[in-house]
Amino acid sequence: MSRQFVVGIDAVSDEQKRKLREHFSEGGSWWNWMPNFWLVTTDEESAASAIRDRICEIAPGADCMVIEIDEGSWAGYGPATVKRNMFNWMKNTWKKAER
Repeated sequence: MSRQFVVGIDAVSDEQKRKLREHFSEGGSWWNWMPNFWLVTTDEESAASAIRDRICEIAPGADCMVIEIDEGSWAGYGPATVKRNMFNWMKNTWKKAER
């Protein structure tokens, strides 16, 4: 069963962001259209504290917050064209859209 997390991370370097993407891709997927704001899914038994600990290893000293979401609904506004769709990942991976 997939678990869903909302993650906020203080400003990180491009290299740290690359490492975060790699980490979040292991056993799951991620969405990061807005700076410092991530949505993460994982099939692992990761707890919020384990994700926080890994963020602290990748970006020492960066403030962060990890919140697990159960059955969370969502709504948003942004690009939704064929070429650039901010919501494809949300619709296909996160949860059914409420618009």
